Amino acid sequence: MGLVSIKDRKLRLNLKIPNETVKRIDIDFLTNALEFEKIFEINTSKLSDLLAEFALQGDIEVFRYLAKMIKENTGIRDYIQTEQTIKSMYLAYLSLTPYYIIKSEEELNKGFADILLKPFNPYVEYIGLVEFKFIKRSQTPTQKQINNLTKDAQNQLNEYKNDELVQNYLKKGLKLQMIVIVFWGWEMIYCEEYK
Repeated sequence: MGLVSIKDRKLRLNLKIPNETVKRIDIDFLTNALEFEKIFEINTSKLSDLLAEFALQGDIEVFRYLAKMIKENTGIRDYIQTEQTIKSMYLAYLSLTPYYIIKSEEELNKGFADILLKPFNPYVEYIGLVEFKFIKRSQTPTQKQINNLTKDAQNQLNEYKNDELVQNYLKKGLKLQMIVIVFWGWEMIYCEEYK
């Protein structure tokens, strides 16, 4: 995803921030918020199990689990002001999977998918498309607003699924799981698969 690159390989793989632009945009935020202050802890074993369930069965519980962790770790709330912040957290943790290459803002059918879970492991049965929508915490979301946002996300997903890349995976026998997620600040208020 370009957030880190390989520094060197010894007993362990050592990573580094590739350039100052990336450092200023996302890494400084993530480092300060998640590492130095130790305000966000997650059970990576459970995350791995949930990612496997998504890869094999299309189960979207992994997306709800990440949202639950964000909500329960109250110290992170002050940092969540935009959709990009939420998406960056999802990208960071979804990238821990050995099953997928996680792509952000992948160009699909003249649009840009928030997250594409591109199969990496030959046993993966599902390709994933995730579209996020965000309502500022200072606003009170209405059902009409949520419906409009989810409809907008569904329309975007309909376009993305017709892209040649996605269609090639489907022709190879993989299944497509599309997910619409709406956050109100740090709180997930909608998460459903879209068919």
